[in-house]
Amino acid sequence: MSGRPWPCRPKPLEDELLSSWIARTAVAHGMQPITFMHAAWPGQLHQTHDIDHLGSAAVTDVMAAGTLTNPELAAATTLKAFVGQLFESHAPTEGRKGGTKWVTRSDIAGGIWHRPAQQFCPACLADGIPYLRRSWRLALTAVCTRHGVILADRCGDCGAPVVVIRADDPRTCHRCGADLAQTPCVPAPSEALPFQRRQEAILRRGWAQLGEYHMYSVRYFDLLHHVLRLLAGPRCGDDLRTMVAHLWGGDPRSPERPAKGAGLEAMGPATRARLLDLAARLMVGWPYRFVGACAEAGVWQGTLMVHFTDAPHAYADPVRYLLFNGVYRPTRAEAEAAAAYLRRTGQPVTTRALARLVGEGAVKAGLHKAAPAPAVEAWTGAAPSVISSRADPHA
Repeated sequence: MSGRPWPCRPKPLEDELLSSWIARTAVAHGMQPITFMHAAWPGQLHQTHDIDHLGSAAVTDVMAAGTLTNPELAAATTLKAFVGQLFESHAPTEGRKGGTKWVTRSDIAGGIWHRPAQQFCPACLADGIPYLRRSWRLALTAVCTRHGVILADRCGDCGAPVVVIRADDPRTCHRCGADLAQTPCVPAPSEALPFQRRQEAILRRGWAQLGEYHMYSVRYFDLLHHVLRLLAGPRCGDDLRTMVAHLWGGDPRSPERPAKGAGLEAMGPATRARLLDLAARLMVGWPYRFVGACAEAGVWQGTLMVHFTDAPHAYADPVRYLLFNGVYRPTRAEAEAAAAYLRRTGQPVTTRALARLVGEGAVKAGLHKAAPAPAVEAWTGAAPSVISSRADPHA
């Protein structure tokens, strides 16, 4: 079938995914997608890989030539097209580890998908021409903003992952033949829907306004990805989710975490929808809600900057200035007052006693060695407030 235009030449639909386009082209020729791929790419095993993520020109160029489609439009059906908008680099590694940020993880062995990576909206498949969207392969997308439901990622009858190039058509389960449009779905969390719409708008225009920070979309999505990881992670996620839910609502339940070594991109859409709903509440009025929730939950700079050394200014600036948990440095007057109190009450002026009252900074600086002021010597009141360094329980 290669070398000249094909009899049937369907063009990619809006936001259509490469594998979906291939499946529709196969159906137009009266062939199953897997048979069509053997004919269009003889001797090549593209069907055993995640072709949407790989974005191989060897596949898109043949589709462009066969359907008389602009090569750039054909290439835009792959997930590589999000480079420079959603992520900075494209790393199409299959399996549990590695891969591209924000792209749902596939785990393919012997042409069999062992993990559901392809999401879909049953109601969208029932409307007009059924096809799979590129945005449904993004971990950023967990709900359908058109129908207000959480996306599905498995057949409603047999629970199999969606593999369109092995099915009869984009609407059919490749394993049991069930109609994917009949898959049960549940309403999306209330804040996840408007939040999802804002993310889609940011992705389209290439920039975001987050509080007073004007951000390039890739850096904004880096920030959002890290916030979602914080909410989901075992390090401080439980405390942070609980605090957000207590202050502003949302579901604080622990997310269903995938196998060890996998992250946000391997989580199911229902789990990510809950996290997006919490993130929507947390990121209102950035950075003040975020800072307040972290402080109340006892999550400080040391934890917030772990694995985020290249954090954008909109994140690093408030975290470093408002959530710094370094050692407290008392003033000379505080140190002198503490030393005077110890002498007055007959206690030795020891390192431990001073640190208990005003922190270790006074001992290191030798501030307590200054001559006590008369007013301090005459003071016989209660002990000064205990001031110590803020400990980060998650560090």
